[in-house]
Amino acid sequence: MKYFITFLFLILTVQSSYSEVITGGVDITEYQVRNDVFQSPVIYPDYNLLRANIFDVNNYENKLNLLKGFTELKDRTLAYFSDGSYGITYNDNLTYVWYYANSGELLYFDIKSSLNYPCKTYKYDVLGNLLNISSQISKTESYVYEINGKLLAHWIKGNCYDLDGNIIMTRQIVE
Repeated sequence: MKYFITFLFLILTVQSSYSEVITGGVDITEYQVRNDVFQSPVIYPDYNLLRANIFDVNNYENKLNLLKGFTELKDRTLAYFSDGSYGITYNDNLTYVWYYANSGELLYFDIKSSLNYPCKTYKYDVLGNLLNISSQISKTESYVYEINGKLLAHWIKGNCYDLDGNIIMTRQIVE
């Protein structure tokens, strides 16, 4: 009888843990996200690639396409931000995202740890200095941290919020 009760307990435990995985989502706290981000090794930039992208040679064409609402081009994807900057992801290297001023000068760039979510993104300035690290939970949500681990911002869909819940930037997400 003792073995039967133990066996029954094991069966019920295994079944309940499987049903939680199948039926429920995963709740994750900002603290868990931060720990995950800062336990991963940093990805460093390819400086030859950085030099090649220091200026957007297609600046005029990219701005014209953005004004017309075209973001998916043959060899790249564009994004426009409320501060006047824009981003480019080239189809031949989807792990790098280049962010340019309206003039076409590189402001900063991101390196993604993966093309799948969740992933980490490392933001660098034009000299290759690490500026911040983010955890992209999904296409529409990410947490941005200073390199000392302090939460800097939280993107939810098209809005970026500061620590006080104020919108500090917007973006358009193309589905």
